[in-house]
Amino acid sequence: AKEIRMLDIKTEAKQLIIRPEDFRIRQRKDKNRFRVEAVHFYGNLFELSLAYRDFEIRVATTHDRFQVGDKVEISYIQPKRN
Repeated sequence: AKEIRMLDIKTEAKQLIIRPEDFRIRQRKDKNRFRVEAVHFYGNLFELSLAYRDFEIRVATTHDRFQVGDKVEISYIQPKRN
C-alpha cells in the first residue's frame, strides 16, 4: 500500500497490477529516487528494473537512453478506457 501511495495512485486496493507501459520514466534534476538495476531489450521495447529502498518495479519504455546505474523518476499514466 505504501508503494501505491508513493506512485500517487488513488485506489482503495491493497495490491495493484499495473502494466509496465503505463508508467512514464524520466530523468529530473530535482527528484530521481529510483536506480536503474537492469535493462532488457525485447525487440520493440526496453524493460527497466528499478529500485528505491526495498521497493522494486519493472517499467517498459521504447527509449534506449537509460543505463544501469542511472537515477530516474517514474509516474503513473492513467490508461484511457473505451
